[in-house]
Amino acid sequence: MIRSIDCELVIKEAIQPLLNNGDVSLYHYGNEYELKDFLKAKSQERNKYPLVWTELPITGNGTYNMLNQHYRASVNMFIAAPTIVQAFNDKRNDKTYDQLLTPTLLKLLDAFQKTTLIQVIDNEVTTKKLHNYYKVDLGTREKPQKKTVGAYWDVITLNFSGIFKNKNCNN
Repeated sequence: MIRSIDCELVIKEAIQPLLNNGDVSLYHYGNEYELKDFLKAKSQERNKYPLVWTELPITGNGTYNMLNQHYRASVNMFIAAPTIVQAFNDKRNDKTYDQLLTPTLLKLLDAFQKTTLIQVIDNEVTTKKLHNYYKVDLGTREKPQKKTVGAYWDVITLNFSGIFKNKNCNN
């Protein structure tokens, strides 16, 4: 029987222990519009960082293997936390990256290695730090302004290709 495999839900299942332990405060997925709406809905929550987000749509040539019932795709994610806007990057490296974002990244990668639901192809994950990230899109008359994230963040992006399986898959 062919079953749908949603990579973003498989990731959520794999990192559920991090959510339960409080190592990750929030996990969700979607495009930029969903992100803005999600943050607005969660604005009253005290502890929403570190936020782990999976970008949709999933990129690459997603391939479903009918025999083994797994889905192969490329995934873009990020881990975000608020930043000190006036701080220099050396202070951000210490306060945000070293104390919060990098440990969260390592726990996330460890969760991916421990689960049978995700196999990171060639064990390769590309990461990048983005200091003081803020998206501005003023738009034009022809292309009006898009919704943008209204917060300054320090971010670690991670991109990888993986094989994703449903929880009840026996292969």
